[in-house]
Amino acid sequence: MPHDHYKKEDVIASLDPLYPYRSDCLNYKGVSFEGEDYLEILSRYILSKKLFDLMPFECRDEFVLHNRKGKKPDTKSEKGLCRFWYFKEHFDEDDLINSLGKPIEYELNLYGKRVNIDLLSYKEGVIHLIEVKGKIEEGNDVYSSDETLLRSALEIKTYDETLGPRKNKLVEQLYDAELIDTKDVTFQLDVLVPSNDYFKDQNNPDLYPELNKLLRKWEINVHYYSDFKRNY
Repeated sequence: MPHDHYKKEDVIASLDPLYPYRSDCLNYKGVSFEGEDYLEILSRYILSKKLFDLMPFECRDEFVLHNRKGKKPDTKSEKGLCRFWYFKEHFDEDDLINSLGKPIEYELNLYGKRVNIDLLSYKEGVIHLIEVKGKIEEGNDVYSSDETLLRSALEIKTYDETLGPRKNKLVEQLYDAELIDTKDVTFQLDVLVPSNDYFKDQNNPDLYPELNKLLRKWEINVHYYSDFKRNY
């Protein structure tokens, strides 16, 4: 469905006031009736609202951690990619190893059945909370996604807010499971997406200045993985 030429106020009004990352408008492609890219309209609105608050879910008291037992995953899905890195115990690219360290958990459930942090990794006292995008579409052999960096940012920021009161408990559990080597840690928010022009353009502050201001404000780092088929 084409999304060109909606009015600015209509796009802004379509943001879910409680959990905005669920809003379809975050993945609209094209420009508004006024001629501005939808991602820039929404990013500017969020930045301008001093009282724009992300509504956290009610976080569980204790977390159920996975173990290293399991079948080799079908890597065509986002969940499969996260499981693949987790069971392999390392990323494939040196850039990811250098920046994100070692995967230590996947689909950390915060609340209910579907509120999960896709992937956790750890390096030198930093726990990375990672939102992963990308899957293999039928008839294709590279990873892609119709979702945007703005949606990804809203997701991982919401999950971070949800986790906030329980971070100490998570750290204790990860330490007791020997997944981290110290309790003196900091948390970093990250987005991990396919290495393609679609996401690289959105991560370009010259093309999307408002979106990138928001990423910087929330201290969210964007990382890329290579576009090749990991169907092991």
